[in-house]
Amino acid sequence: MRREPLIEVVSPAQMAMVNFRYSPEGMDETARDALNARICAPHPEATEHDMWETVRRLTAICREEIEAGGTSS
Repeated sequence: MRREPLIEVVSPAQMAMVNFRYSPEGMDETARDALNARICAPHPEATEHDMWETVRRLTAICREEIEAGGTSS
């Protein structure tokens, strides 16, 4: 996740959980805080691909929210 320029890891992965947020350049802290997310993937069949697909989908939702004016930047 750290390589993804639009994602900021808020707290590193611990016990199958990672907290992150959509964090594009130029967005203020309040707006970024509104876009926090957490993945909890304790299922033994969860794969790295599953996690990346989740991040991809959440990123798309965040972009849609911003484009719709749902957060202030």
